[in-house]
Amino acid sequence: MAGHFLAEFELALPTSIALQGVSNDQLALFFAKYTKSLSEMRDICRGAQSFDENFVYSFNPLIRFPLLFHGTNRGMRLVCPVPTYLVRRFTEGVYYDVLGAPGFDAAFGDSYQAYVGDVLRAINQTSALTILAEAEYVVGKDKKRSVDWIASDLTGEIFIECKTKRLRLDAKMALTDLSPLRAELGKLSEFAVQIYKTLVDALQGRYSHWAPHNKPIYPVIVTLEEWFVFGHKLDTEIDACIRAEFLSQGLNCELLDRHPLTICSVGEFERLMALVALRGARTVMTEKVSPRRRLWLLHSALLDAFPEEFPETRVNLFPESFAEITGEPP
Repeated sequence: MAGHFLAEFELALPTSIALQGVSNDQLALFFAKYTKSLSEMRDICRGAQSFDENFVYSFNPLIRFPLLFHGTNRGMRLVCPVPTYLVRRFTEGVYYDVLGAPGFDAAFGDSYQAYVGDVLRAINQTSALTILAEAEYVVGKDKKRSVDWIASDLTGEIFIECKTKRLRLDAKMALTDLSPLRAELGKLSEFAVQIYKTLVDALQGRYSHWAPHNKPIYPVIVTLEEWFVFGHKLDTEIDACIRAEFLSQGLNCELLDRHPLTICSVGEFERLMALVALRGARTVMTEKVSPRRRLWLLHSALLDAFPEEFPETRVNLFPESFAEITGEPP
């Protein structure tokens, strides 16, 4: 479908696809999931439209239903106004179809955590990093789980916590009412408290698979997608919110200064770790958490600090996966 609409504006209906393993029934199911009639889409657009300050942030219904059908004097026709929306709909857009299904949260969280491990191993081709996966440890009678991943070298250690939480749409859109965004920032504070609580246990020697060394430790929270809250006027609110949560949980705020927190998307994390493998954990993370760049988006901070090396980190980490999809050699 995507290939057709990159070259042609319309597709005559009914149609069939001569692909092995794809039946006409499956094709009809695909259409039912991603298609609306032109008249239906007009009604949906009227309900979604906004002409106030949120105009450019209003949700485009074509993102959810990228295919439209309509009748002509030549019969029914299928159109795809924005072909890239179609590709995104059956890739990253599937997330919203299965979100909330029984067992989804645990399965998706485990898969995401495993993917971050795959990233670390793919980047570590020269074995410059020591990589440790999550492990169980005991404090008193309580069984706990360590940080999801630890990546270290001779210069520093990166404590990595994986979070699938995405920023809610209303928090992304609202310009005048920032309460939805502030509510979401509370989630960031909870994530921060979690990673620092387990860091305290680690520093006290309670981890079963890792012992403290005389090296700097850099906590990193890796989210599924970019939240785009840093660089916003809420910079100081994020910091204040995290510090307030620390006080309520009895954590020492000096931990934030001694081990500054980095929050980034998994896409930017891939490039961060490639740079760490190239230049070393301490060199890279010291530049990122410097007072000047501490609240910058990771991409901007690393490009500013490493203008020559950072562009080189845009590589395909899993060429064999792409080859499996396309049928072409890696």
